[in-house]
Amino acid sequence: MNFEMVFDSDKGFRKEELKNIAFVSEHNVLVEIKYVGICGSDFFYMNKYRGENLRLGHEWVGVVKESNSLNFSIGDMVTSTATWGCGKCAECLIENENQCLDNIVLGSEKIGMLRTQCVIDEKNLILLEGFTLKSAALLEVAAVGHKIACKAKIEGDDILILGAGPVGLLSAISLKEQGLDPLLIDVEPNRVERAKKLGIRAKILGETLLLKTKYDVVVDCTGDSNEKIGGWKYLPYFVRPGSYCLIVGHYEKACQFDSHLFGKFALRVEWLKGISGNEYKNSITFWRGRLENYTNDLITGYFKLEDVSEAYKFASNLKKSLKTLVEL
Repeated sequence: MNFEMVFDSDKGFRKEELKNIAFVSEHNVLVEIKYVGICGSDFFYMNKYRGENLRLGHEWVGVVKESNSLNFSIGDMVTSTATWGCGKCAECLIENENQCLDNIVLGSEKIGMLRTQCVIDEKNLILLEGFTLKSAALLEVAAVGHKIACKAKIEGDDILILGAGPVGLLSAISLKEQGLDPLLIDVEPNRVERAKKLGIRAKILGETLLLKTKYDVVVDCTGDSNEKIGGWKYLPYFVRPGSYCLIVGHYEKACQFDSHLFGKFALRVEWLKGISGNEYKNSITFWRGRLENYTNDLITGYFKLEDVSEAYKFASNLKKSLKTLVEL
């Protein structure tokens, strides 16, 4: 039976049968989903959601089962960005689907990838070559990390990353691979030690505060969902005049914005809004031959689709989990 897992804010996950999924029309591709990664942003949306039909899962990889596209063949490994554009607007025509005002977001009530199969328009698919299925399952978060790294290195050499979760860690790895030496900090000792084992310069938050070092670039990959404290409030301790601050993590509570402080230091603050198709493809080129070296250390848990509730419970344990995959 083909099925998907749907989240209810009161009752948790339930299994729903997928019907008529084998029908493939012109330009459509039937994809068999292989792995779905659990993202920290999933917890943000689960906590805010009030309803019965949230379909999570935007980090995914699959294999083509049937195809009516000349660009994709049976057996091809494929993935997509987390947003599917309308394909007609000016932003979509230059592959900036994340800026499309009429896009479909994976991890919404419309669709998520916690499902056995999915029919996808070829315009939304990205062909993957040179990756294993497991490393390909990390590509979406790795692409976000690479985008962060590319933005950060333009702004300065002294780079601080708050949060040693998957996004922060892959941002640091991307910078390291490009010859830079960022500092990655976290409140969780296990995550700091894991980063060090991967060759990343990493410290505990408290230790870093005592050093009173200032940075050209501060990247906040934390947020406050899943009972995290969030790094936003620590920004004033690490910035110097003219610092660039990039906010990546999701915040459930309002972030206090001290206009006097930001004006005094002439800080520049930017919020990251996903990745485009072009950015994803450029990232794939960068990570090919690199990501496989880190895959086994980044993935800390595997769960079957039927056990998705246990998968999210495990992923919420920041002491044990880094990247948890749902395996189909």
